[in-house]
Amino acid sequence: MNTQKSDLIPSDVPQFLSEIFGTSAETSFQQQEILDNKGFQIIKFQQYQSGIKVEHGLIKAVVKNNQVIAFTSEYYILDNAATSAGLSEDAALQKALTHIGAEQYSWEYVLSLGSNLLVQQTYDEFYPKGELVYVDDYATPEVDLSLAYKFNIYAAKPISRAYVYVDANNGNILLEDAIIKHVTEDAPKPQPQPAYLNGIGDTRYAGRRQFDSSQDTDGNFILKGVTPSGVENETLSYEGIGGLPLSVPALETFAVPIADGDGDLLNPETADNIWNASEHRKDEFSTLNPYPLANEKNNDDVALDAHWGAEVVLDYWKDVHNRLSYDNQGTKIFNYVHYGDAYDNAFWNGTAMTYGDGSYQGGTNPDGSFAPLTSMDVCAHEIGHGVCEFTSNLVYQRESGAMNEGLSDIWAASVENYVLTRIDSSLEFDTWGIGEQIDESDGGLPAGDPDSRALRWMDAPKTEGNPDCYGGDNWTDPECGTPNLANDQCGVHNNSGVLNKWYYLMVAGSGQTLSPGFGKPAVEDQITDAGNSYSVEGIGFSKAEAITYMAETLLSPNAKFAEMRDASIFAAQSLYGIDSFEEQQVTNAWFGVDVGEAYNSGEPNTISFSDSNVTIFSEDNTETGCDDFVIYEVVISSVDVNPTATISLNLSGTTAMQGEDFEISATDLTFSGSERKTIEIKVFDDAVIEDTENITLSFVYNNEFQQQVFRIADNDFEPRTGSTVETLLAEDFSGNGLPQQWSIKTITEGFNSWSVNGDLTAAGRAYVNDSLVNIPFYNQASPSEVILQTGLINAMGYQDVNVSFDWEAGGETDAVDPTIIFDYGEFVYTFDGANYQSLQKFVGSGPLAVSIENGQFSGLIPELEGKSFYLGWRWYNDANAGSEFSFAIDNVTVTAVPAGIATEIGKTMTTNVSAGTTVYFMANSDKSLIAKISNATEDLGCVTLSIEESGNGFEVFSNINTARASKVFSINTENENASYDLSIYYTDKELSSFDQPLELLPIKVDAATIDEADESLKNFELNGSVTEVNSEDAYKVYTGTFTGSGKVGLAQDFQYCFAAPSPWKSAAIGNGSGKTCYDDAIFSVEASGAGLNARSDSFYYTYQDVSADVTIVASLDALSKEELQNEATLQIRENLQAGSKFAAISIEADPLSGASEFRFAYRKSSGGNISFGNYTLTSLPEYFRLEQSGNLVTASYSVDQNNWTEIGSVRLKFSSKTAGIGSNVNATFSEVSIIEGNGKTQEADEKNLTKLDEGNEAPVNDSRKLTLYPNPAVSQINLELEESPISMVSIYSLNGKMVRSEKAEKSGASMRIDVSRLLSGLYIAKIYTEDGKVYNRRFLKK
Repeated sequence: MNTQKSDLIPSDVPQFLSEIFGTSAETSFQQQEILDNKGFQIIKFQQYQSGIKVEHGLIKAVVKNNQVIAFTSEYYILDNAATSAGLSEDAALQKALTHIGAEQYSWEYVLSLGSNLLVQQTYDEFYPKGELVYVDDYATPEVDLSLAYKFNIYAAKPISRAYVYVDANNGNILLEDAIIKHVTEDAPKPQPQPAYLNGIGDTRYAGRRQFDSSQDTDGNFILKGVTPSGVENETLSYEGIGGLPLSVPALETFAVPIADGDGDLLNPETADNIWNASEHRKDEFSTLNPYPLANEKNNDDVALDAHWGAEVVLDYWKDVHNRLSYDNQGTKIFNYVHYGDAYDNAFWNGTAMTYGDGSYQGGTNPDGSFAPLTSMDVCAHEIGHGVCEFTSNLVYQRESGAMNEGLSDIWAASVENYVLTRIDSSLEFDTWGIGEQIDESDGGLPAGDPDSRALRWMDAPKTEGNPDCYGGDNWTDPECGTPNLANDQCGVHNNSGVLNKWYYLMVAGSGQTLSPGFGKPAVEDQITDAGNSYSVEGIGFSKAEAITYMAETLLSPNAKFAEMRDASIFAAQSLYGIDSFEEQQVTNAWFGVDVGEAYNSGEPNTISFSDSNVTIFSEDNTETGCDDFVIYEVVISSVDVNPTATISLNLSGTTAMQGEDFEISATDLTFSGSERKTIEIKVFDDAVIEDTENITLSFVYNNEFQQQVFRIADNDFEPRTGSTVETLLAEDFSGNGLPQQWSIKTITEGFNSWSVNGDLTAAGRAYVNDSLVNIPFYNQASPSEVILQTGLINAMGYQDVNVSFDWEAGGETDAVDPTIIFDYGEFVYTFDGANYQSLQKFVGSGPLAVSIENGQFSGLIPELEGKSFYLGWRWYNDANAGSEFSFAIDNVTVTAVPAGIATEIGKTMTTNVSAGTTVYFMANSDKSLIAKISNATEDLGCVTLSIEESGNGFEVFSNINTARASKVFSINTENENASYDLSIYYTDKELSSFDQPLELLPIKVDAATIDEADESLKNFELNGSVTEVNSEDAYKVYTGTFTGSGKVGLAQDFQYCFAAPSPWKSAAIGNGSGKTCYDDAIFSVEASGAGLNARSDSFYYTYQDVSADVTIVASLDALSKEELQNEATLQIRENLQAGSKFAAISIEADPLSGASEFRFAYRKSSGGNISFGNYTLTSLPEYFRLEQSGNLVTASYSVDQNNWTEIGSVRLKFSSKTAGIGSNVNATFSEVSIIEGNGKTQEADEKNLTKLDEGNEAPVNDSRKLTLYPNPAVSQINLELEESPISMVSIYSLNGKMVRSEKAEKSGASMRIDVSRLLSGLYIAKIYTEDGKVYNRRFLKK
């Protein structure tokens, strides 16, 4: 048993097995079936060599969250094994029959029943047919596989059934594996479907009970119905005559229905479905009416026990283990009672239960041993053999056979407990006695009597001569020679006592008072035969039976007790936790039967990780949205820590991001004495494509370093956006053997099965045959249901899944109504390998389907889009006649188109988005691509992206002057303040209404619908551009930078104007007019007026009210040259009157030369004249600054804001102040900032804006300590700081919005920042140092 050390998904198991076993190309591993059990999957893989099955070569993978976490295996190395048979099949069969030596065989018995087509078909079914397999020679101690014929030999006299393996070259018998299992170790002595009803009647062992029944055509009620579990159940009687139990109801044998209402004059019955004992227990035994005058064969009350018992057992398996019938396929149960005259046994023949009436015969038969063997525990025991066949298929000899018997006893005890706790606690069951109700060697004493007897006592096996310890008293040597009936197949019944005692200890615990029984000790002694003292605390039936069932499903066919120990401990760990109380008690129970050591928690004064911790974590889970995560437990244990100790878990070396990829429940743990503590690691399905990451946990205790590393397996993938049809599967069956990853799943075992690449018309096809001829031909009398199944097909991210194949079919239909189908082929699919959905049935035409039909299936299967799935071709036939031709397929092709770009309304995905990650949003339904988010400045939290409107046209906005594409996205972010890059995807068809689609821009509207975009409300953002044009796949990608939630689409560019945000104001001065539009810290002024003019000014002014000393800085980027008077200004102005005092920098443009020049200007008194300085030529853009300190106003200009040149100054005394920008023509200002005397930067007071006043601008005398270059920057900036190492840099736009943040990868005084994705404009870099200082530095991005 291995804990998985690297991520492995089920579809990769065959290749993985080939690699670890180092197999050649001739060895393959084919998936057989999947069993779901309490959140786990057990997947079987069968070993094949050159297309030949290796008998018992089974590997089982334990899967959770689509990750393989453990294996059990029985793998064989074939060295120099023969590849061809030197012995004919007929000769090998004679060897097998000689070995069995029966007086009469089943097929001979069938011929004695008459001569008709059904008899012939049944004969054909039971006549042995050889299957070539590789199998070990069980007569030798070493593992030496040979090529062998495998025959199913069913003998009628004496009755037996076994798989017999005959060496295909020398004829030696390699193995006889019994199919019929007896409850005792003693050798045996010489139409239309009815409506199902509920009957009620008096059983022999369980009082008055209700059970399933139906009504026959004569109006009588019979024991045939459907149990609450949904499985059919039928009970028939052999009327005290020996015979052969056959599951062929249509065949007239000695078995007859048991009816209520078919009485006679001496024994009248009322057909009322009330089965009273007075009607159905016809023979009462007495000294005057002894056996054989009276006979249990006449008492059908015991048939009610068999029938109700089967119903209860089926309910138990469904309710407790979610298992549908013994084979988990819902197969009908047959029960045969009154088998033989006073027959002292019961057995499972592989498909049916058969019960003898026992020789006790009411105590009137001398030396009689058993009452009718239809008790509940016998029924549960025998059906348990059926469960074993379809789970572990334990070979019925030696140790594996002893566990086969022991498991059946375990299920007998568990079912009795189920009855006592859920149905009727008053019944006289002794849970730990096997056959306590039928063993009459005690003279008929009830269970609980001190002298009562049982076949076996699970709590005290030695009482009946069985061992309770491995290799101890009463133990039968499993290597006893050749297993046979005389030596109990080398102790299969006897040695089962060890498993029985283990189960008892696990359930009840050690040292308990035992139930009464003849010769039983009063108390369990807690001492093994090896002299070991043990202590076990019981965990109860519920947990014990769950552990045992999971362990049984993991066992390989030749498993020994040691392997059962490993499997059960693993099951306890998986179901209840590593180092759990349950694991400890399971381990100690094994120690109590001398198998393995007692649970050992470790060396004293130590704290350590459990070696059994699962170390591969998968992101896969069944949820969608932001709370999709998987929780894994990590166990840390202490041993004899005194008094207490606290450890702190260190995550050094962890590459996964805590808080993003995972969360850990605790890092400090305190231990005292011996304790087991569990921390939880929550692994998030983050939707981020990333390499496998690890979580490294370590701690130091008592100078010992402890570490464990856990890997997170990523389940995300690049979106598939192509439009070209891709082939996911193509198979023409031209090779030998099953295609790689394909498998055959047998649901109802018969002679008919799937084969590949046969003879004649079967060449290059997959087809159903009868295991004899290599053409599409089936045995009509052998009921079969078998599925040919592909490997896992991954259509995640695909749509338009199309499946095509050629087919040809015969089968059987009703002679009168051909629409009623009996034998047919069927095309199915499954997502889990267990639950199949039908797509189409295939059968011949005409009455009885005598005409073979063929054709091609081809069609889209929408249910498979965006899924991983298996395809299957099911063959089903009943036991009646049909045509000879079966079912064949060829040229299987599965194609799909990448899901591509999501275009439909309702496509949606929800996930968490962290800062700096790239997340593709792919629709939950089919993984089509919706959008992509990247470069989030902060964690966005839970984000939902969906398509809200769709179409290939355009729409015109109601409130803004532009049009948009029909498709609209909705985005909802938990964090409304962080910005992010949003890439939205459009097909060319969706943009076909636009002549210039490349000129469209992303737009996000903060409203309930995108049509509510309104310039006056400033509720939209329009920015970005097309970032990818994919001509091959016909789509385009547009990327914009946005903040918060809203509706997103594509719009044609248009002119719009947002007013400058608070605290900015705008006003017309004098006769001026105009407007100021604000967009991402850019002020665009459209104005008219005379400008600064004599005693009365005339322009449009955008300003802020200020009270303290103030500095205004701005870059004038553009100034219209079309008017004669073109003037833009920076001003500090007393008020808004036309003749107000002011100081200003006036920039003018010559309309003739195109040159620009600036000068200083001021008005010292209200209504006074303006004074002007000298002109200085300039080339825009240029930085300008006005500083007012007290009464002094100084004007300066600069190219880069590092070196300023004074223009002029003046002393002015203001009674009030405004500071702003103005113009009488069109002008563009950027990087405008107003700084009051206290250092506060007056920025826009908008929602979502970050103030920059929290940091300290580097003082002038410290400016040399920080260097930022180049400035202006194009693609990157470099930062160098003389003193402290830089820890982080954040970049803000001038409206205070953080647009980028980056942490230093390593400690150092320099750092390089990528600014290539920033829009052109002025930005502020905020530099944080490791010693807590903060520096601000402006830079221009070109």
